Amino acid sequence: MWRRCCAIGLLALIAGCQSTHEQLIQQGYPPAFADGFQDGCGSGRQAAGALGEFHKNVPRYMADKQYGSGWDDGFR
Repeated sequence: MWRRCCAIGLLALIAGCQSTHEQLIQQGYPPAFADGFQDGCGSGRQAAGALGEFHKNVPRYMADKQYGSGWDDGFR
């Protein structure tokens, strides 16, 4: 019974969570930084061997400092 309650609570918590991208926007980060952070975070997870996809918009990374900074922070 206890495990079932915990599982239901955990599922409700996960379903109610917002993405890191949305959290960054709500905290006042520019959308370009949030985009870069999201791409870099997934790339960092993939590089560490976890499930994830390497994604880096190289032209945007080179031209948009906010995207580049977000990507670097997310990758770390």
